[in-house]
Amino acid sequence: MNTTSDNTAADAMPVFRQGALWKPLRDAAVEGRLVLQHCADCGRLQYPPRELCRGCLSAELAWRPAAGRGAVLSWTRVHVGIHPFFRERGPWTVGAIALDCGALASGYEAWLYAYLSEPCLRTGAEVRIHPLLNTNGEVVFVATSPEAGMDEFDKIHYLTQEPSS
Repeated sequence: MNTTSDNTAADAMPVFRQGALWKPLRDAAVEGRLVLQHCADCGRLQYPPRELCRGCLSAELAWRPAAGRGAVLSWTRVHVGIHPFFRERGPWTVGAIALDCGALASGYEAWLYAYLSEPCLRTGAEVRIHPLLNTNGEVVFVATSPEAGMDEFDKIHYLTQEPSS
């Protein structure tokens, strides 16, 4: 039995490997803006980014600003994470958010997953989406009450900075 403790896995956030398609989303997140791919042919918004529209398979995709508002479709609290980073900092509350994309959506509902602040834990709750980069430089989303800032999300320091030793 190995009695030495190796905390390196618990200290580092897992890498999700967001490739080149994510660059416009990453660049916007640095500025605190949310952008989504928009299909010029069918009008569909999509997330996550893809090379082709998931609705009509068109390659005519452009990045458009999104309002960053939405409503909670469903949520759950994860008490036991698979990866040590999340397991040791749990529980984590995550949810599916339907985005309020107005005319850009052309009848299609766009949605994404986000970490949720405590006041947002009810289906139908109106939320504000905060795109940001985690410690690996990857885009993650946090949902807070519409008028609240990031300080409403109590685990923000785990996502955006290296844990202290």
